[in-house]
Amino acid sequence: MLKRLIPDFSLITSIIVLAVLLCTSQVALCSPINAEPLPPLEKLEAMIHQSPEVLTYMSALNESAYILEAEKDRMGPDLFLRTTYGYSDEPESETSEENIHYQKLTVTGGISFPILGTWNGEKIRLLKAELERLKGEALLRKSMETTLTSLRKAYIVIWAELRKERLIEAFLADAKEAEKILKERKEKGLLLEADRLEFMSAFDMAKRDLESSKMRIDQALGAIRLATGKRWSIPESCEAPTLPGPQKDTESLYDNIPRLADLYYRDKAMELKGKIAQLSEDLEREGTIELGVSAGKDFPGGAGSGVYVSATIKNPFNALNKEEDPLKLAAEESLKKEQQDRMAAEIRMEEELSRILKLREYALKSIEANGRRLQSAEEAIRENSLRHSKLPGDTFEQLLKSRYSYLRASLDLIDAQSLFLQTEAELAVFAYPPDLEALGGNKTRYFPLKVNSGSLTPLNDNMMEPSLLLSAYVWDPSPFLNAETRKEEVQRLRFEGFKRMLVSFNNTQLRYLETPEGKASLRDLIEECHRQGITVDLLLGDPNWLLEKERPKLLKLVKSLSPFPFRGIHLDIEPDSLPGAAAKRKELAQKLVDTVKDVARTSPLPVSLSIHPRYLEGELGRVTAPGFEDAGLEYAAVMIYSSTPQNVAKRAKTIMASYPHLKIGVAQSVESCLSEQESYASAGRAKFHEGMAYIEENLASPQFEGIFVQSWKEYKEMKP
Repeated sequence: MLKRLIPDFSLITSIIVLAVLLCTSQVALCSPINAEPLPPLEKLEAMIHQSPEVLTYMSALNESAYILEAEKDRMGPDLFLRTTYGYSDEPESETSEENIHYQKLTVTGGISFPILGTWNGEKIRLLKAELERLKGEALLRKSMETTLTSLRKAYIVIWAELRKERLIEAFLADAKEAEKILKERKEKGLLLEADRLEFMSAFDMAKRDLESSKMRIDQALGAIRLATGKRWSIPESCEAPTLPGPQKDTESLYDNIPRLADLYYRDKAMELKGKIAQLSEDLEREGTIELGVSAGKDFPGGAGSGVYVSATIKNPFNALNKEEDPLKLAAEESLKKEQQDRMAAEIRMEEELSRILKLREYALKSIEANGRRLQSAEEAIRENSLRHSKLPGDTFEQLLKSRYSYLRASLDLIDAQSLFLQTEAELAVFAYPPDLEALGGNKTRYFPLKVNSGSLTPLNDNMMEPSLLLSAYVWDPSPFLNAETRKEEVQRLRFEGFKRMLVSFNNTQLRYLETPEGKASLRDLIEECHRQGITVDLLLGDPNWLLEKERPKLLKLVKSLSPFPFRGIHLDIEPDSLPGAAAKRKELAQKLVDTVKDVARTSPLPVSLSIHPRYLEGELGRVTAPGFEDAGLEYAAVMIYSSTPQNVAKRAKTIMASYPHLKIGVAQSVESCLSEQESYASAGRAKFHEGMAYIEENLASPQFEGIFVQSWKEYKEMKP
């Protein structure tokens, strides 16, 4: 019976929880979230004045400024007005025994001047109010420094994690095909179950990494929301994070420490507290001087008036015999404390800057180490792809291992790049402390990395063709921009083994890209390519851009297409197409270098180009190659158009040996307008792939960038 009377608390709790969940879900449904696509970092930085935290400190600063204004108003002479009314009952005269009775009204007005300790006390109150205002300014500036750094680092995290997501999704795209092949090999007794599970666990780990990236992006979005006061949604890809700079030398960063909020406030505070200490002597001796007029009226009786001067001095009795003024001593100790706090703050900031610089060096070493790992992994994929296409045995499993190693090396490289960029974001505050009035100003911005994002080598459907490093020139992107044919065209590009497309646009298409439909179409194309493991570079080709008067058109075009998430920019600007080029090739070679440098300065994306081999040989090579290296050229695709692969490999190898620090690719033609000696158009795709395999096998090295096919349209028209 007792048990029946005891309520079922678990049931009650469940009901309450369910009710709360229903209420909160209704609130969420009734509260639409208007999130805008995340803009570039530079635009976000201009919004930190809308941050709730920054606005809080801004209100506190305004409050202290009003209090300071009030203290200024209270300082100095005071106007006063006194009114007294009294009743008197007193002897008519000193010897009279009779009293008279009368009432008296007196009005007194004048000016009271503070002197001695009273005057100093008012000045001290004003200085303390200025200290509070200064403290409010320092807190606001510190909040802006912290918010700005947090915003930049969060944006960098999103940029890095989106790149990682694309790599992971490209790796996972072949999970089902790999599982199918592994299952078949296990059923044939060629693979143990434990080994099969181990291979499949690589895909599980990749899925885990994908969820981790999504979680970090959500956390970074929250930080950006706090820094800007607005909700944001993740676009298909975000622009590279540019920062103010380039950074100055290390010594100048240390020199800038006093300009940061902490030390700026303390330097000003020491100056004010020094003045307070000087004013604190004899503060206990107060005094005033009054200048006034008075008027009175007796009832009954007549009226009268007068003027007067009075001086009042007060001093605490117990302070008369003290040799040292305790208030002055207290002010001096406060000044000493501020001096020690300032020294401690400077030490902390110098140590923090030293920590950031050391972390930056660690990140650079990590980039270098993981870059080598990535090159090794790329080479392993190439070798295992070739072995799998020609040799029996466990070559498929070895290829899977190399692809997973490539993924891990790529993710680690991106993490190292992210760490480096985050240290650059922290150093940017030291180099360019934020201003309260105009954040950013006209400072130049730059992207500290030249990033080759890479892509995972996708598995072919039958896993029998060698995985060549193929890139395609796409001069007519119409089938890719058309929503009805886009997916099929990208799938065919991937099926044919291409890992990169260099896409160009004619004037009509450029005008189309200015419309909302055109912008959406290009973004959809790039997203679809990323899903298929294909990177997209912007292809720009017009020889007239070599000329100084025409080059601004190129730079304007680069800027206009910068909102789109291309991986890089590829220039196909052939000097020999200009009239009279043969007589002035050395001059044109220098113009080509200058053009590459101008594009690299205009865009944060990696810049590459196609080039005739003669411009990397002999005297012309001594002009272009050092210039390209100085410009940070990502690679040069050398147009050695020949259907004899032995000749191509020999000439390319000579160029690579001459300039070992310059990455080299080989461009090959399948155009029908060229002769059989220059083009594979009539030879067919099988003969073409045979020749490309020979070239790649003979040029294989970290310096080799792969094969570039001129062009995709003609490649599709080739016979099998």
